[in-house]
Amino acid sequence: MAINEKDFVVGAKLVARHKGVDYKATVKDIVDGKPTIRVAGIEGDFSSLSTAGKAVMKGIACNGWRFWSTEGNEPRRNTVGGKPKAKAAAKPKAVAKPKAAAKGKSKKSKSKKAKPKVDASGVAI
Repeated sequence: MAINEKDFVVGAKLVARHKGVDYKATVKDIVDGKPTIRVAGIEGDFSSLSTAGKAVMKGIACNGWRFWSTEGNEPRRNTVGGKPKAKAAAKPKAVAKPKAAAKGKSKKSKSKKAKPKVDASGVAI
């Protein structure tokens, strides 16, 4: 579940999951309404949720407000972005189109000729 500003208090526990790994962070300080975030296992403090999420994702920018959740308010594991996974819509089946005949050429059928029946001595019946 995404974080709201009211969730920020010094000592608040934040959690996130990225590529099957759970990450924990703590709100270390709040200055002028902006938190200082410390992520467990990653060196340094971060000045925003987005920079903390970017550090977890190894340089890929993210919306930290959606990336982090307060501990105990994590989204269900079968969700994407806090919403249930949508099932892929069934694609309509393609209708086969008849092939156009080449100009000036007629199609010749390739039928196999019937083989004559023969008796045991090899004579056609």
